[in-house]
Amino acid sequence: MRARQCLLAVCVLFVFGAMGMDGCEPPPPPNCYVDYDYDGWDDCVDNCPDDYNPSQWDLDYDGWGDVCDCDMDGDGYDGTQCYGYDCDDYDWYINPGAVAWCWDWIDNNCDGWIDYYCW
Repeated sequence: MRARQCLLAVCVLFVFGAMGMDGCEPPPPPNCYVDYDYDGWDDCVDNCPDDYNPSQWDLDYDGWGDVCDCDMDGDGYDGTQCYGYDCDDYDWYINPGAVAWCWDWIDNNCDGWIDYYCW
């Protein structure tokens, strides 16, 4: 009976936008007040909960911290830290699918050659 009352109270309060009846609060997310990687951020707000990442940097703003993000720049190619082929995972314009620009002295398409086809 208590469970049914609690469920009804939660439903009613959820509909009206108020939570907080005694005994009817939803439990916190698992590991919310634990910091398993000891980086100073609780696991429920840590963008890399399994990896030490005190800065919480997220270059491409996808919610995954740069330390644990295989595609840090968000160009669609995994970086070499995840055995991918993006030779510069900090620059969105440099990736295996990019066009090689002549005379910029940059390996734009990650083929290992800098301005190879330029005469």
